[in-house]
Amino acid sequence: MRENFSSKLGFILTAAGSAVGLGNICRFPYGVNENGGAAFLLVYLFCVIIIGFPFMWLEIGLGRMTGKGMSAAFEKTGANWFFKLNPLLALIISFIILSYYSVIAGWCLGYLGLSLVDKHEDFGNFVSNANYTVPSALAFILLVVWIVRSGVKAGIERASKIMMPLLFVILIGMAIYSLSLPNAYKGVEFLFHVDFSKITPNLLVSAFGQALFSLSLGIGGLTIYGSYLSKKDNIVSISFWVILMDTLVALLAGLIIFPAVFSFGISPKSELAFTFNVLPEIFSSMPYGYVLSVLFFLLLALAALTSGISFFEILVGNITDKSQISRKKVSYLLGIFVALLAIPSALSTGANAWFSSVSLFGKSGFLDILDHTFGTVLFIVSAAMTSIYVGWFMPTKEVAEEISVGCSMFAKPLFLGVSLYKVFIFSVKFIIPILIAFVFAQKFL
Repeated sequence: MRENFSSKLGFILTAAGSAVGLGNICRFPYGVNENGGAAFLLVYLFCVIIIGFPFMWLEIGLGRMTGKGMSAAFEKTGANWFFKLNPLLALIISFIILSYYSVIAGWCLGYLGLSLVDKHEDFGNFVSNANYTVPSALAFILLVVWIVRSGVKAGIERASKIMMPLLFVILIGMAIYSLSLPNAYKGVEFLFHVDFSKITPNLLVSAFGQALFSLSLGIGGLTIYGSYLSKKDNIVSISFWVILMDTLVALLAGLIIFPAVFSFGISPKSELAFTFNVLPEIFSSMPYGYVLSVLFFLLLALAALTSGISFFEILVGNITDKSQISRKKVSYLLGIFVALLAIPSALSTGANAWFSSVSLFGKSGFLDILDHTFGTVLFIVSAAMTSIYVGWFMPTKEVAEEISVGCSMFAKPLFLGVSLYKVFIFSVKFIIPILIAFVFAQKFL
C-alpha cells in the first residue's frame, strides 16, 4: 500500500519546502536589484498567478490521479515513446541539479559552521579550498539521504514540520531587525515602489524564469508528492498555501536584505559573492552581529535542505515506483552517485584548475556548465513537454476532474460564467506553453 502524508498541513509544509530554496533568499533579491526593483516584483507576482497555480494543479493532480511519480504517471496515462523521454529527462535533470546544488548548499553549511565559531572567511578563499567545499557538499548529501530514506511520514514530512516553521521564525525575526536599521525605509521603497517604465521583455523573462524555478515546476517534484496525497484533500487550497508561503519567503528575504544594504550603502554586485561576502560583513558591524550571522546561514541551510529533499525524492520515489528495491537501498545507492558527481562541481570554483576552467556552451567551470545546461535550458524544455503532454496528448479533463475531487467550487462558474476548471484547461493548453516558448526564445535564440 502506498504511503500517504499524515495530514494536509504535512503536505503543505513539504510542498512549500520543495518550492522554497536558495532561489527565494539569494536569487530573488538579486533579481529585484538587477531588474528595476518593485517592477520585477510586480511582474514576478503576475507570473506566479498566471502560470504558478495551473501548473501546480497540473503536477499535484497528475500525481494523485495516477498514484505515481512522473515516470509511471506518463506511462499509465498512455504517453508515446517521445513523451516517455520527458520523465527520464526530468530524472536526469533532478540528479544533475542535486549534485551541484549540494555544493552550493554545502557552502551554506560551511558558513554556518564558521559563524558558530565566529570566524570570517573570504568567499573566494572558501570556494577555492577543497578542504571546505568537498566535505561540506558531502555532509549536505548525507543529511538529505538520511531524511529521505526514512520515508514520507517519518522522514520527509516530519523534517518539513520542523524546518519550515523554524525557517519562517528566523525570516520574520531578521526582517523585523533589518527594518529597524537607519534608512531602512529606502530599502522598503525600492522593493515596493513600482516604476512601470522599467517593465521590459528582458524583465518579463527574468521574472517568469524566477517564478518557474522558484516553485520547482515542470520536473515532477510536486507530481511525486501529489501521489502521496489523500483524495479528500483540496488541491486548489493546498496550492494557494504553498504558493503563498513561497512568495512570503521571497518577500521576507527582500525585507531582510534591502533595508540592510541601503542602510550600509552597499549594492549587490554578484548574487553569490553578495550572499557570502557582503552580508557577513554587514552583520559583523551590527549589534548582535554574531547571532545575526548564525541565524542567516542557518536560514540558508534550512532553505537549501528543503529543496534538496525534493530533488532527491523525485529520484527515489520514481525509482521505487518501478522497481522492487527498498527505499533505503535506493537512497543509499543514489546518495553515492550524487556524491561522486558533486565532487567535480565542488572542485570547479578554484580548487582544481581543469574543472574550474573547462568551457562549454559559453560557460566556464564545471558547476556553471551543469547549471546552464540542466538547471536552465533543459529545465525549461522539461516543463514545456510536461505542459504540452497533459494539455494536448492525454485527456486533460481527467486531470481537471481529479482536481475537482475535494474542491466542489472548481467546476462551478465563478466570474462571467467562467470556472477554474475551464481556466485550468485553457492555461495548460495555451498560456503555459506559449509563455515557456517566449522565455526560451528570448533567452536562447
